[in-house]
This record gives sequence, structure tokens and C-alpha cells, in this order.
Amino acid sequence: MNNNRLSKPFASDVIRKYESLERKVLWNLHIYPTHNQYDDYFQEVCIALWKLACEYDSLEDFELNCPLQYIYQHLKWRILDCIRHEKTLHEDACEDEQLFSFIESLSFEDDSDFHLYLDKFCEELSDKHQKYLNCLLAKNQGSRQNRSYYRKKLRPVFQEFFKKQG
Repeated sequence: MNNNRLSKPFASDVIRKYESLERKVLWNLHIYPTHNQYDDYFQEVCIALWKLACEYDSLEDFELNCPLQYIYQHLKWRILDCIRHEKTLHEDACEDEQLFSFIESLSFEDDSDFHLYLDKFCEELSDKHQKYLNCLLAKNQGSRQNRSYYRKKLRPVFQEFFKKQG
């Protein structure tokens, strides 16, 4: 295998040669040409195939070491990763939007009134919920799943507190 990954003239030929396979991967994942992100996914498939092809010295070496089933599975996994990533970003954004809209629905005289309520809220939290809140406030602490779990557990506590106070 060659380390010079950017100078592979056959890599673009691989993309053209396997175009029907690229489209088949998307079709089997129910991503059709009418899908609003079809072009983005198609481009991801092409990039993944190009990166895979750049690992080999020639088209013959690529075809010898990468059977069709391997290429198909490799491209499919790449698109599934993209879909999974987009879904988690969307879910996190929805959760944050719900919390922000709830906070905006509350009426406070000014910011200092809001901060007083937040201080009181933090004081009334159990040790477990304080741990959750500290994890959420610290950047890059805890996995995405844990942070989502903590938000899910704190949201009803937060809402209940402000309903009692309001």
C-alpha cells in the first residue's frame, strides 16, 4: 500500500465504475432520488469510496482486496453513521428548544429575579440531581447518552419547581 493518498488517478475511475453500487446502497437504505438529502448522502458515499480506493496502489489491487460485498457494506455503514449523527443532533436540538421555550413562557420581573429562582432551584435539588446538573454544566464531561439522560431526568424536576413557584 502506498502512503501517498492524494495522488491516485484511478480513484475517480473507481467512483465512476461503482456508481450503480453507490446508488444501490442509498436505495436499500430507503434514500431515494426524491429524498431532500439524497445528493448529500450520494456525495458521502462517493467520498467514502474514494477514501477506500486511495488506500490501494492500483485499480487491480483495489478490486483484488475489496470484494463487492465489502465495498457495499463499507458504504452502507458510512451512510448509517451519517444518519445516526444527524438524528442525535436533531434530538439534542429539540430537547434544548423545549427547555428554552418553557423558560421563555415563565414571566420574571427581570434577570435578577430569574437568577434568584435558579439559585433556589439549585438549593432544593437532591444530591443526585445536583450531580446531573453539574455534569451538564461542565463542558465535555460525560457521554452524549449520559448528558441526554441527565437532561431527561432534570426537565420534570425543573418544570415542577417553577410551577410551584409561579
